[in-house]
Amino acid sequence: MTKGFINSLKISVFICTDEIMQQEIRPLVAVDIIEQLHRQFAILSGGRGKDGAPIITFPEFAGFSEIPDEDFLNVVTYLTSIPSLEAASIGFIIIIDRRRDKWSAVKASLTRIAGAFPGNLQLVFVLRPSRFIQRAIADIGIKLYRDDFKMKVPVSMDFFGPCVCLISTSAVLRLVELYHGHLCLRQTQILGTVIEGLIISLCPLCLDLFQIIMLNSVSDLHGYIDKCQLTRELGGTLEYGHSQWIHHRTAIENFAMTVKTTAQMLQTFGTDLAETELPNDVQCTEELLSAHTDHHSKLKDELKLAVKQGATLLTCIREPVTRSANSKLSPDELENVATVERLLAQLDETEKAFDQFWTKHHLKLEQCLQLRHFEHDFREVKLTLDNLMEAQAGFSDVGDSVTRVEHLLREQKQLEEKGQEPLEKAQTLALHGEQLIQNNHYAVDSIRPKCVELRRICDDFTNETKKKYDILGKSLELHKQLDKASQWCEAGIYLLASQAVDKCQSQEGAETALVEIEKFLTTAKEHQLSNPKEFYNQFDTILTPEIKANAQRILQKLEDVQEMFDKRQVSLKKLAAKQTRPVQPVAPHPESSPKRASPKTTRPAGVATNRRSAEITCPPKSISEAELSKKKSIKKTKGGIKIEVMHEASQGGSSRVLVMSESDENLSTRRRTMNERKQNNC
Repeated sequence: MTKGFINSLKISVFICTDEIMQQEIRPLVAVDIIEQLHRQFAILSGGRGKDGAPIITFPEFAGFSEIPDEDFLNVVTYLTSIPSLEAASIGFIIIIDRRRDKWSAVKASLTRIAGAFPGNLQLVFVLRPSRFIQRAIADIGIKLYRDDFKMKVPVSMDFFGPCVCLISTSAVLRLVELYHGHLCLRQTQILGTVIEGLIISLCPLCLDLFQIIMLNSVSDLHGYIDKCQLTRELGGTLEYGHSQWIHHRTAIENFAMTVKTTAQMLQTFGTDLAETELPNDVQCTEELLSAHTDHHSKLKDELKLAVKQGATLLTCIREPVTRSANSKLSPDELENVATVERLLAQLDETEKAFDQFWTKHHLKLEQCLQLRHFEHDFREVKLTLDNLMEAQAGFSDVGDSVTRVEHLLREQKQLEEKGQEPLEKAQTLALHGEQLIQNNHYAVDSIRPKCVELRRICDDFTNETKKKYDILGKSLELHKQLDKASQWCEAGIYLLASQAVDKCQSQEGAETALVEIEKFLTTAKEHQLSNPKEFYNQFDTILTPEIKANAQRILQKLEDVQEMFDKRQVSLKKLAAKQTRPVQPVAPHPESSPKRASPKTTRPAGVATNRRSAEITCPPKSISEAELSKKKSIKKTKGGIKIEVMHEASQGGSSRVLVMSESDENLSTRRRTMNERKQNNC
């Protein structure tokens, strides 16, 4: 499109030179010879011959012989350059009005025309001098060679050159003046014959390059040229104002020059636009777009001014027709109208071509600016998203407690809220990029990958955030379950310790203890602690070594407590089952005295110690006693601790039933659990 536009502008510039501004052929314009034109020694009235040949008139001009040859040549050359090439090819008709002049003026005019006329000359009409003396020679010639003068006498363009060299026309005229009135008709005829023969003898080689027709009056001229093609000075009706003609010619040439200059400016501007490299940043692109837009606006103003100038000129040329319906424009004026209309049409075509080029160039600049903005926003959003992803990658901790996990969740929430605005910007920017692609942006290959990358980063951040929430959620659930398990273990140990041995001696007490244990064990199912292995496997994928060790410790604690409950249940069930057996009457033995059967005297120290140990969670007043008993029990029993329940028969006999036997390992677990509870209470 750029090359096509520039080529069209070159054509427009060449066409704008037209028949007016072709500098290689017609270097002259009216302004160059304005003074010579104002002298009005030669005019192009606008009239045409019967075959359409342009008419150039040499009106009466007293100082014609004093006009410099250069001025004469410039004016005649300029006048012959005005008609169209088609009209000029027919040939020009020259009318020389010398009715008030001398024969020498006729001779001088013909001599200059013959020697310097630049165009194709068809006819020369000469209006002879009207004064008596100056017409004497003509009268003689007319009377002697009337028929020949009525015919078109062929005369060479160099006809009067040798005459000037060999004979003095003024001498001949002087001779006529001297003998005028003294010569008879016969002598006058002889003198005319001598002059005519002299002229013919001096110019034997007459060429028919153009024809000279000697006319006695304007009425004779009307026989060759229509009156409507002649000015009033020649008896015609053609309106002609020399000053207005010069004004029109100057205006037309100025307009043609304006069109040419405007086309050249458009061509130069178009070349600059085509050779301009697109900037790589927003500021330079905005400056370039602003500069080109301003330049385009100025050129558009120049175009509008040129169009207005042409329209005004066209109105001025058509003014006679507009003012009077009976008026008609001369052929030259019609050519002027056609020239201006042609220039306006060329200007309009140039403007359309320029507008089409500018539309595409302006669109490209706007798209370039859009691209630079997109790239700038992309870099900013990409940097923000990278920082978010880096911050998110730093959240690798899953927490080692409920408090820590809740803190991490709050931080993750803050990061998510912080990332909402950049994510929205990224999504908006990606959507904007898609719109640019849909609008046939020239940089599709650069925009599409960036849109894909933005959406990928947004998806990665969203997915990673969701993954973090899932991990932290499981971690929170894990630690809550571990805390619940630990609390359950503590509560279970407390329950076991709070069951007094003396209360379990009876069947009702044993059954009550069993119910309490069974009821407590049902809470394990509520807390999903019934299967420790399954609980452990549920969170195995998110466990760190530290959390895994803690979970293993708590799960081991769960197993230990569960084992304690199982053993306690077995003991209580045995005790409850033995209480239901019938009591056999037995004769008392001497050694089975009531004093010996008293639990206070016969109960082993280990049993008392264990009872005190089981009541370690009782009110504070018994803590010192329990500790004292515990110390004694440690000294007396190095093996396992046995908790026994004594059952006395109705006959005063006694039977010892083992309620629960705990190993050293279980004792160690209980002690560890109690210490943890004390630390937590502290």
